[in-house]
Amino acid sequence: MKAILTNWNFFRFIRLILGIAVVVKGIMDGETIFAFAGGLVAFMALANIGCCGTSGCALPDNRRLGDQQSRTKVFYEEVDATK
Repeated sequence: MKAILTNWNFFRFIRLILGIAVVVKGIMDGETIFAFAGGLVAFMALANIGCCGTSGCALPDNRRLGDQQSRTKVFYEEVDATK
């Protein structure tokens, strides 16, 4: 419930309005797929989630690797592009 009531911004309002508009238009035209898609967009706006889900696009936390990352030695080879 807290996610529904907090962190509202302009684009979240736009997603909600467009989702509701597509639901209404889908129901008026008898197109259940459009109504379902509009409901999905409206739900995503209400729940404040994106296509990837909550933190689905976040980078992994590399601090859990600990010493494994420091033990890996990376070797670089210089490439001469003039030859």
